[in-house]
Amino acid sequence: MKTINFLSFLITPSLTREYLQMLPFILESRFNDIDCIIYRDQSDYFIPAFLRLVAPYKKKLYLNLPLQNVKDILPLAKCFDGVHLKGAYQHLIPQICEYNQQRRRDSKHTLQIGFSAHSVEEVLLALQLGADYCTLSPIFATPNKGAPLGIQSLQSLPVEVRQKVVALGGIISKEQIEQIKHLGVLGFASIRFYEK
Repeated sequence: MKTINFLSFLITPSLTREYLQMLPFILESRFNDIDCIIYRDQSDYFIPAFLRLVAPYKKKLYLNLPLQNVKDILPLAKCFDGVHLKGAYQHLIPQICEYNQQRRRDSKHTLQIGFSAHSVEEVLLALQLGADYCTLSPIFATPNKGAPLGIQSLQSLPVEVRQKVVALGGIISKEQIEQIKHLGVLGFASIRFYEK
């Protein structure tokens, strides 16, 4: 099975001024290889600069910060297409779904909800709670991330679930991307693939 709309997510490493200076070059040289960008950092400090730099490229943007409260997340997420919640914040999914329901009633922009899962069980629960998609990681060996789950973890998912899963972890080659692409998943996400 092959995914028709196979999406690619660039995940930012911990942000620095040097990385932000390099980001436009990455986006220009890999423009057709990137559908979405996940702002992943420990703070919101670089959000204004990040948004200015990526605006001309018209990519879908997701916010991934270690915020534990929806009231802290929502004001920061107003310039993003969605939020991507870290594994410890699965309990926030229903609250963001409730926020989205209110926004729909008011005919306003809603946020897509992504979730970082590290097991098939976490994927299933997050989707049941209302997440729009989940990353599942690590698929391949990744420094400091424990044993890889392997391609078989993606294959074990029901087909309708795979379409909401983004493979993550240790994806550094086009060959790995091709392996994943034919499993019917939503896409792949990587930091290191885009740094080459």
